[in-house]
Amino acid sequence: MKAGITSILVVACLCLGIAPASAADNLIRNGSFEQARGERPVGWRPQTYSGTGSFGYEASGRTGERCVRISSTAGADIGWLTSVPVKTRTDYVLSGWVKTEEVKGAQGALLNVHNIQSARTNAVSGTQDWTKVECRFNTGASDRVEINCLFGGWGQSTGTAWYDDISLVEVPTLPWRQTHPGQKRQGHVRIDAGKTAHPVSEYIYGQFIEHLGRCIYGGIWAEMLEDRKFFYAVPARREAWQRTGAGAWVLRDSPWKVVGPEDAVRMAKDDPWVGEHTPEITVGGEPAGIAQGDLGVVAGKGYVGRVILAGEAKAAPIEVRLVWGDGAQDCDVVHIERISKDYVKYPLSFRAGAATETARLEIVGQGQGTFRVGAVSLMPADNVQGFRADTLGLLRQLDSPVYRWPGGNFVSGYDWRDGLGDPDKRPTRTNPAWTGIETNDVGLHEFMALCRLLDAEPYIAVNTGLGKVEDAGLEVQYCNGSVDTPMGKRRAENGHPEPFGVKFWAVGNEMYGGWQLGHMPLEEYVKKHNAVAEAMWKADRDIVLVAVGAVGRWSEETLKNCADHMTHISEHFYCQER
Repeated sequence: MKAGITSILVVACLCLGIAPASAADNLIRNGSFEQARGERPVGWRPQTYSGTGSFGYEASGRTGERCVRISSTAGADIGWLTSVPVKTRTDYVLSGWVKTEEVKGAQGALLNVHNIQSARTNAVSGTQDWTKVECRFNTGASDRVEINCLFGGWGQSTGTAWYDDISLVEVPTLPWRQTHPGQKRQGHVRIDAGKTAHPVSEYIYGQFIEHLGRCIYGGIWAEMLEDRKFFYAVPARREAWQRTGAGAWVLRDSPWKVVGPEDAVRMAKDDPWVGEHTPEITVGGEPAGIAQGDLGVVAGKGYVGRVILAGEAKAAPIEVRLVWGDGAQDCDVVHIERISKDYVKYPLSFRAGAATETARLEIVGQGQGTFRVGAVSLMPADNVQGFRADTLGLLRQLDSPVYRWPGGNFVSGYDWRDGLGDPDKRPTRTNPAWTGIETNDVGLHEFMALCRLLDAEPYIAVNTGLGKVEDAGLEVQYCNGSVDTPMGKRRAENGHPEPFGVKFWAVGNEMYGGWQLGHMPLEEYVKKHNAVAEAMWKADRDIVLVAVGAVGRWSEETLKNCADHMTHISEHFYCQER
């Protein structure tokens, strides 16, 4: 046998003679909605993703007697859903008929495969008579699909839509040789195991982090305090925490409580440390201040931080306490004997005497007068440049060669300049894409530090949603420009004279979706993509630009119009099962 050559006999048993599909091959049970069980069609159930709407089962079908209806006046993303077993890695055609009346917003009325997001028909909106819609898709690894008569679609629609004659048909495979039905055939394949082709890129595996939920704050970032720069007024006017439809807890008001008389705290809008206001505490006949509870601490573990104070000298001394129990000795105290009328940062250091998940941090004035708390921070003492040591250890085990940041849907409403400079002076915003607030404690410099700690390549997404074209170019210049450029000079002023040298850049995120901030028609978006790409390459011609892809027309038109304004295209093909 020739060196480096391995001969392998492959026996392929192919069952041929497949008949073409017909109407009888419709895999959807009760696709015409004629079979009823009470006031609902057999095999279908209402499904609400967001908003409010009504589901109807009516005798006004396109064919036969019955069809389903969806209506909403306030806006909804809802659907009639059915589940269908399918073959894996097989092509199917989903089709049906849709009628609409004054449908506006989001996608409109359409059919989609809920667990294969790229599988969806064109949407019908406005007022239209019965219109046929269809799409072709491959099941991939899915052996069951959830078919949606969808109203809204990655956003909320208003109006009324009717659906009828829904069909799912397997696309027949073509036999590679005409034979008798059921006939088997053997084939021989010779494989040269010693011959190599292009190597697999080390970047075939990567990680993605976004300012969403507990990914950044409460996840990889070590900050223990919520709303540490007082975006919300103290005290809260309602329950501070709210559970979302997905079951997550989200901050919607201040987590800080008043210590002492309730009227001891007001929000001062004159000369705030950051944002619109700063809490001002009046200390009179008894100690007064603010506190935040429900902090988790470990016995014997150190905690560090800082507090920014200003006020009347007679309001001092100020005590900052880490409290882990009800006893007089169940706390560690930092005494600040003097304060100034100007804001000053004071370091904090504590050691917990017991383990608890209900510790609290108190900032209390002991004198007579007023003082202000500009911002406060508390982290485990073993944090690594602000990141949690335990989480960093786990991320190192993942050994990802590349990390993409900051989103995700978040990036389409994110101003990267909010994350520059002194973290205590960075503005707190409402999260533009998700729920809760964004403190901007983790910005470009922190992300670059994370990548250095993990020995990973940074991959930054720019805002092509609500962001301006020129802002993307300035962001590249900030990261990669020399100190002789305006933004490179600003980077140096923020502590990093050497360029970051970011190679990989995502030009936007999921801009094909109606849920995306700044979404626009494809015909307009390709123009924006090209303008953004030109601005970015003007700042650094050596960077790699990755365009937004979505299997189908979006990718086809993007490649047709933007091929010379990209290095790669990022196809979005989601496979998810319940």
